[in-house]
Amino acid sequence: MESNSSVPSDWITVHMDIDEDILIYFQSPGPDREVRINDALRDWLKTHRV
Repeated sequence: MESNSSVPSDWITVHMDIDEDILIYFQSPGPDREVRINDALRDWLKTHRV
């Protein structure tokens, strides 16, 4: 697990392929794109339980 001081210590580093437009969407508001992606996934899970 990589150490990155900008994300919470309980996060796990993953590498994944996503479409460029999705990355641009999450990068555009500024720093902390990982937090925005995590929040979006958490919100999605609230209504789409597997």
